[in-house]
Order: sequence, then structure tokens, then C-alpha cells
Amino acid sequence: MMRILFAFLPRLWTNWLTLTGSILTTFAAIAILIVVFGSLTAAANPYATALLLMGLPTVFVFGLLLIPFGLYRHRKKYGDIPPDSVQQAFIAAARSPAARGRIFFVGVFSIVNIAILVIAGGESTKFMDSPKFCGTTCHTVMEPEWTAYTRSSHSRVDCVRCHIGPGASWAVKAKIDGLRQVMGVITGDYSRPVPTPVHTLRPSRDTCEQCHWPSRFHGTRVALFPHFAQDETNTPAYNAMVVRLGGANPGTGKHEGIHWHVSEDFKVSYQYLDEKRLQIGRIQVVQGGKVVREYNLPDLKGKVLGERTMDCIDCHNRPTHVFDESAQAAVDRGMHEGKLDRQLPYLAKVAAELLGKIDVPRAQAKDHFRAAIVGAYAKLQAEGLPADPTRLTAAADQISELYLRNVFPEMKVIWGTYRSHLGHGGADGEMIGCFRCHDDTHEAKLPDGKVKKLSQDCDLCHEAVAEDADPAEFEDTLKALLPMPFPAQAKKAAPAAEEEEAE
Repeated sequence: MMRILFAFLPRLWTNWLTLTGSILTTFAAIAILIVVFGSLTAAANPYATALLLMGLPTVFVFGLLLIPFGLYRHRKKYGDIPPDSVQQAFIAAARSPAARGRIFFVGVFSIVNIAILVIAGGESTKFMDSPKFCGTTCHTVMEPEWTAYTRSSHSRVDCVRCHIGPGASWAVKAKIDGLRQVMGVITGDYSRPVPTPVHTLRPSRDTCEQCHWPSRFHGTRVALFPHFAQDETNTPAYNAMVVRLGGANPGTGKHEGIHWHVSEDFKVSYQYLDEKRLQIGRIQVVQGGKVVREYNLPDLKGKVLGERTMDCIDCHNRPTHVFDESAQAAVDRGMHEGKLDRQLPYLAKVAAELLGKIDVPRAQAKDHFRAAIVGAYAKLQAEGLPADPTRLTAAADQISELYLRNVFPEMKVIWGTYRSHLGHGGADGEMIGCFRCHDDTHEAKLPDGKVKKLSQDCDLCHEAVAEDADPAEFEDTLKALLPMPFPAQAKKAAPAAEEEEAE
């Protein structure tokens, strides 16, 4: 066997084609082994690993094809190869100064070229791995997501960590799909807006749970929901909820609260009837490999498109790319954070009305809202309400900022295009969030023959501690959650007639 091998090896160096093929195949094989070993034993860059595992096999196969092609051409031209042809070639090259110079020149510049390729490839891969590449390369298409990402709590997390995650196979799938998307951008053949949810995302256990731990006991948290009336004083009315996040209770060892849905003890799966996963069919709860509860729709309408195991993304569907769901919601948040002037009369009303116009070109937004707010307050001045031009300009700029965060006419992204499922309700009775499953329609048959509906009991997830309350009158524990203090609202004196009637 060894004699046959040593007799064949000289054939690999008889001409430049077989020699090139041998070198390419050898180095590609070694590199593939190194990359595979590295991806299995270390947290390798997914893009780099994917590019190498796509490119190196191509080089390997190309080298293999060159070897028989070179042997065929050589035999056709010179006949069979003398056994000592390699030795004679090396002796001739060693005796010739010109040949030695050429070999040295080719060797040095081959090393330089390899170094240049490695450095350039590394920098290219590093850029392709960056959020800037993901968010700005296809500017118009990705502008909404990029804008939301840059102001999110995940703005320091690279896009690929969530959208691809670790592992080369998923990175390869992402890049192949990316080629299709690039062609769509070039030809203009892409969806407006970008459809959600993304059905090719990895399970959250491979992405979200690399940083977050749903089984950890989070207990209860207080959440504030601000609202501002469209009246002269922009009257604030806050709802405060104690939200039962739950998790694995260290006292009982049982999972409870909202995070029960993604506990280690249970698996919740559901059928979806539309691409947006808003229409839900059968819901199963599995414990220990057995179905312990199954909820069905009494009157199932529509075709089952797929089945999914519930994870973080089913509720936290906008963990990074968060948009305000309505113009009024944007105004409420702006006033809550103190970015909109609460002391400017009727600003909640004016701002919501101005933001309702969704076809303002983004490049002209600031000028448009500066002119529009002057016009809006000119009408109010007829009722004796003065307006400070400086305060109006500042308010207009903040309104413009809210618009630019949420409305992208070219991509048809407007108020409510991307809804969050952290909650419930929806426009025109649309069932979103919790109510997709907890719709008071899904029902299960119990062993005793009774029927149990999937509950809509509000207290399962949260409990109200304040409803439509003035934040200036909050208890100190709730006031500590406000981003800035609220002055007490001036109460209007009741008309004398009403006071007499009250007496």
C-alpha cells in the first residue's frame, strides 16, 4: 500500500495544474478541520465560521478536480511520467540561480498575499457582524428597525446574537436568505412593511436565554401606564399595576406568574391559523411528556398553518424594535418622560392631532411640525390662549422626534403597524397579546365531563393599585417610579349653582 502511495505521489507535482490542486486540497482540508474543531470548542464568530465553511469546501473540491485534469493533460501531451521526474526537477531548480530566484519571489509574495487576504477577510467579516452593517446597508428597508434598535435597551447587543445566534449552520441559512433579500432590495421587490413575525428565528433558548433566565424568580413588579387628557391642563391620569412576573418560586419550587408559560416543568404549544400568529387554534399543555390539558375552539375556522412551542418571543415579540402603537400613546409617553411640555395648554390634544398625519416626508418633518403647531395654536389663540413662540418651537421639535421614531411612509410603517404582545386588547376588537389565547372561547373538557374555558381573569397576571389617579397624589413608593415629579393639578372651582345644589 505504501509503495503504491509513494509511486503515485510524484504524479501530483509533474505540472502546475496537479501541483496547484494538491496544495489547495491539502490546505483546505487542514483549514476545515481547524474551523470545525474551533466552532465546536469555542464561541466562534457565526459569520466568520459560516463564510469559511462555505468557502473552504469549494476550494477543496476545486483542488480535487484540478488533480485528475492535470494528470490527463500531462499524459496526453508527454505520455507516462518517469519515476524520477520530481527528483530531476528539484535538482535542476536547485542548480539554477534564476529558478531559485523565481521560487523565492513566488514564495515571499504568496505569503504576503495570504496575509492580505486573511486581514481583509477578517475585517470584512467583522463589519458584516456589526449592527451598522445590518441596519444601514439596506437603508430604506431597515431604517425603521435600525431607528428603534439604536434607542432600545438592547442597543449594545449585536444583531447577529439574536437573529442568528451561535453556530455555523444557522449563520449559513441566514446568509443564503440574505442573498435573496439583497436581490430584492436591488430590484425593489421587497415587502412594505417588513412582515412579522420572523418565522426563521432560532428558539429563544438559544438566543434570549443566553442572557436572560426565565426560570429565575422575578416575583412582582409595579408598572405605570400614563394617560393625559386632551384638555387645557393636559390632566394626567395614571394606572398602576402590580404585575406577577413569577418564575420558579424558591419557597415552593413551583413555577408561577406570567413566566409559567415558559417554565421547565411545562411545555405550552399552539396551532396558528394565520402568518401573524394572531388566530390561535388548539392549545396544549404538556407535563412530563404527557398532555395534561388541551384547549380547542368550538368552531374552528381557517386552515392550520403550523404549530409552535411557546417561548419568550411569543409575548416579547418586540424586544428591541419597539414602536408606539398610536399617536396618543406616543404623546402619553413623551409627557410622562417630560420631553413634551406638560404646562403648555392643550398640548396633548394638539400633538396627537398633528401626529395623526402619517404622510409627512421624513426629511421635511421638523419644518412641517414647526409650521403646523403655529397654525394649531393660532386657532386656540382666538379663544384667548396665548402661546410662547419659543415653547411652541421646542414642542414642535419633540413632536417631530416622536414622528421620526415611529412613522416611515416609504416602508408603510405607521402607528400600530408593529404591535406588542406584552398586554392585551387592540384596535377594532382585534385580539392581540394575551387575548390571542385567553379569548374566553378556547375550552377544554375535564375528566369529569365539565368544560373549562381558558380564563380571562385579570388577577391571574396583575392587580390594579391605582386607576386613573393623579400622579401628584401618589404614595411615596409609587412617586419613586416617576421619571420626574408632577406638580399638583389646579382644581377648577365649581360653579356657585352647583355648590348650592350640593349643599
